[in-house]
Amino acid sequence: MKNLLNSTMAFAVLAFAITSCKKGDITSKRLDGTWKLTSGSLTQVETSSGGSSSTTTTNKVYDGANEKVTVTIVPTPTFGNPAVKTNPYTEEYTFDRGEDSFTAKVLSTSVSTYQNTYYTTPTCDWNSGALYTVTETETTNSTATGNFTIMGSTGDIEKNSRMVLEHTKHEDVVTTKWTYKSSTGADVTTQLYKDDFNNGCSAAEATKTENETKTFSAGYMSQVWTVKSMSSSEMVVDLSGSVTRTGTNAASTTLTGEITYKQD
Repeated sequence: MKNLLNSTMAFAVLAFAITSCKKGDITSKRLDGTWKLTSGSLTQVETSSGGSSSTTTTNKVYDGANEKVTVTIVPTPTFGNPAVKTNPYTEEYTFDRGEDSFTAKVLSTSVSTYQNTYYTTPTCDWNSGALYTVTETETTNSTATGNFTIMGSTGDIEKNSRMVLEHTKHEDVVTTKWTYKSSTGADVTTQLYKDDFNNGCSAAEATKTENETKTFSAGYMSQVWTVKSMSSSEMVVDLSGSVTRTGTNAASTTLTGEITYKQD
């Protein structure tokens, strides 16, 4: 099952079950300007009941500068549960009431460390090989643009308590950097080489930048925000919802939490 939480904070939750809001606080005048994520937490629980049953709980906590991720899997895998990770993360939305448009920006960094065999010769001569510790740092700079609509009342959901964000364009720039340490812990500044067996021996990567742009037709990429409360300087967005799949590969996913944005 696709991890909905991973696709969430680069531009919040897509169409999820909508919770009711007791008060309609959203106005174009209040929205106008830039709102930065300052705090929040999200908990996603994925339960698989088809075949081998398992439950994966992912908790993400935000403080405006970082994202702390804790993953717990039951039954516990043989390799154990993943380590708790804290990585830099910032997010902001700018609303233009004159154009009924928005621009969202997310800057996130993930760091992973692993070991692999590298060589000091460009032919990957076996006697020049050794085990090195690699730190891979991936920084993603994402921008989304689109239009917003403040919604009216539906059933027990009050007018001006929800809004639709219709995405028209996404731009992602991903920069990855690799650093290497020897078995003694010393930084490696000389060129290393890797053998991928299919394409032979090649230089170990130091940095790479990838760009991707997506454009969306009207209505293709939309999300609905339920605003729990809003003032001229603070907005609290409720991101609760659930998805259920039945059949042979039955599974369910629930998402609970809220994010607070403050006017820049």
